[in-house]
Amino acid sequence: MISDTCQVFHATKCNIADLYGIDQNSRLQTLWLSYNQISDLIPLKSMIHLNTLYVDNNQIKDVSPLNSLTNLKILYLPDNKVSDLQQLQNLCRLEELNIGFNELTDLYGVQQFKRLKSLTIDGNRISDLSPLSECQTLKFISIQYNQITSIAPLLKIQSLRTLYSENNFIPKPKSNLLQANTY
Repeated sequence: MISDTCQVFHATKCNIADLYGIDQNSRLQTLWLSYNQISDLIPLKSMIHLNTLYVDNNQIKDVSPLNSLTNLKILYLPDNKVSDLQQLQNLCRLEELNIGFNELTDLYGVQQFKRLKSLTIDGNRISDLSPLSECQTLKFISIQYNQITSIAPLLKIQSLRTLYSENNFIPKPKSNLLQANTY
């Protein structure tokens, strides 16, 4: 049992499979549960004070229980089995999302994250970046190891400063193509 005054809990590589009971600590703000065997996030549903959550390298498919965590600013979900971003539609305060190496085929739903500054979607099966054109607060995007053929939608993002796009099917840009966002 975690003390009810604890605000940060770190349990990486602890072979945790079951989170039941963790919701007894309503004051937790930061939760690190990387490299475990977690598949069910329902116990996190009532942890409304969470603002940082690391659940990378687990067995997670369904992220809909996280939809009630409207104070989340940082969410790390890489190396799971997530296939749908729309399950996270209520996370309007999200600033940093890493959902690399999952089972995403599209980015529909990402436009709901109006405060998103950093997005990592490496290692999925994404080919269309058009939903990102509505994410005008993005400063960092990593789209490596996908099936992307065009970064044209990203040219509409005035705030973008860093783009990692290796290992896609993007043609080499003309010399002035990426100068739109440099000053």
